[in-house]
Amino acid sequence: MVDCKTMLRNFILDKGPLLRTEKQGTQRCDVRRVPKVEIVDERGRPLQDKFYKEGSIIELRCVVSEVPQPTRQVNWKHGSRLLNYDTKRGGVSVKSEATSNGALSRLYIANANRNDSGNYTCSLADVAASAVSVHVLRGENPLAMQRGGAASSSDSLLLLLALTIS
Repeated sequence: MVDCKTMLRNFILDKGPLLRTEKQGTQRCDVRRVPKVEIVDERGRPLQDKFYKEGSIIELRCVVSEVPQPTRQVNWKHGSRLLNYDTKRGGVSVKSEATSNGALSRLYIANANRNDSGNYTCSLADVAASAVSVHVLRGENPLAMQRGGAASSSDSLLLLLALTIS
């Protein structure tokens, strides 16, 4: 039977002591630190949805933290397809750099099209992950669709109401 430390070493969770409990042939591993993975916007706030205009460059940022060893083992998926080594689509690149307690990874997709819409997942060796829903829009203004776009929608509603009354 493989011990906890051997199983987790490849995931770069912790090279320090792990708690191990064996009871009637079962094994439980307790990790003292749980990695944190977040896809964030330009200000470092977590994202759930991101909107892009067709033809633009998609840039997604993934921050991995609370990992005691610097790492670059970050994977990106579009749906279930691994993107790090994707050559079929072309124009896809991943740049990852180690930080003091984890990693910063950026996914770039050139010349975005509607086929690039969907769920994107950033993961640390299948141990922790974060996902965002990307929407590629044709002709619409993607900035109006981002968080905070509600203010411009209500302004438009007020203008429409004012025009209707006058």
